[in-house]
Amino acid sequence: MSNSDLTSIFLVLLCLVGLAHLFGYLFVRLRQPKVVGEIFAGIVVGPAVLGRLPFVSRLMEVTHEQANTLTFVYWLGLLLLMFLSGAETRQLFSREERREVAGLLSSVQASRSFLVWCWVLG
Repeated sequence: MSNSDLTSIFLVLLCLVGLAHLFGYLFVRLRQPKVVGEIFAGIVVGPAVLGRLPFVSRLMEVTHEQANTLTFVYWLGLLLLMFLSGAETRQLFSREERREVAGLLSSVQASRSFLVWCWVLG
């Protein structure tokens, strides 16, 4: 990986993080969940919007060449998002409500697993 490739990747990641904070702030001001604004920033920075502009095409070429690095960053970000979502959800419920929610989620998971196995075996 050359210095220009690394610089391009860092530029794309910096743009993504900056827009994620900006859109997250704007969505909070609009009384919407911050995470929706952050996901919207990912859509804007991705090939759906910015990828169609001609001056961004060089950055997109570099990101396609370095797909393994960006895939790692993607999975790391997804893991962090899921961890933070779980931490925020845990704070929403009292101890008694947590038991009810855990029971409901475990029964849904068990029935879903049962249906998948019936579909696979049947």
